[in-house]
Amino acid sequence: MKCYKVTIRPRSSFITPLDSDTLFGSLCWIIRWKHGEEKLEDFLNQYSNEPPFLISSGIQANCLPFPVTKGISRSRLREIIKDAYGNTNPKTMNKVIRQIKKIKKEKFIPIDVFKDHNNSFSLENLLKTILGNDLNSMENNYKKMFYHKKPFFTVKDRYHNMINRISNSATDGELYTQREITYHDDIDIYLKLPKDDLFFWQNVFEALSYEGYGSKKSSGKGQFSIIDFKRVTLPKADDPSHFMTLSSFIPSEKIPGGYYKIKTKRGKLGSSYSKKKYSPWKEPVIFYEEGSTFKIDSIPESNNYGCLVKNIHHSLDKVVQYAYAFDLEVNLDE
Repeated sequence: MKCYKVTIRPRSSFITPLDSDTLFGSLCWIIRWKHGEEKLEDFLNQYSNEPPFLISSGIQANCLPFPVTKGISRSRLREIIKDAYGNTNPKTMNKVIRQIKKIKKEKFIPIDVFKDHNNSFSLENLLKTILGNDLNSMENNYKKMFYHKKPFFTVKDRYHNMINRISNSATDGELYTQREITYHDDIDIYLKLPKDDLFFWQNVFEALSYEGYGSKKSSGKGQFSIIDFKRVTLPKADDPSHFMTLSSFIPSEKIPGGYYKIKTKRGKLGSSYSKKKYSPWKEPVIFYEEGSTFKIDSIPESNNYGCLVKNIHHSLDKVVQYAYAFDLEVNLDE
């Protein structure tokens, strides 16, 4: 399979985050509407052998998820600071610790920076690059490495009127809040697919841009334009020890070793399923988050780094949850 990148530009705020499993579900509904249920079932059945299509979560343009790695002990930090500046006085220590906290809060890393460190990636090596030989230039080195004009997104609670379903009018004095995501930059979504299927997926993504994405799309949320759809080559390590996932990930059997963050998610049915008598809720599942890293030899190659989670709805057997890793090889300096 070849790697492609879809760059989208938000035209409204979003209610639903651009997680890989939700993106996959939205694309599946487009396939069903445009090509019929039989085409969708044939597509999903292929995952019982080799995945015919992989998708990442939405990532800040020209960036990758910040890899999750081991931290730095305080004793090792003292050694690093002494090597860089020749002293470990409290003022210097505190300033460097604050810098480490900033680095660890980064959700994304520019692709160029990742490429420069991919063959020996660690929080320690990043810190050494930022520290340089001059304490006064440390902040400038950090800004050059992780420069963003604006935060990638902001989240705010919006107040809305409660609607009386009997009178179909607003209820006086009753409000509810809804969390909205406003993206301030373009968004990259990575795909792996056979070259012969490129035209098919271009049409599917174009249809999704017309339809809108996620909750409240009928009222104008989740609107975006497709800026680019092109073949790309992601930076891979020469001698990888781990892979990093660019998507939400659940292993099919063995729990792999590595460094990771987790999140619990309870998905909802979409489109026509959400309007029928069924409960809209799927069963809750625990995902490894984007940026989590796993030892390559801890998962058999036949595992394909993930699965379609079945039996995810209590009454609909055909409903599945996408949980494949969009893997990118990296060598962690442990």
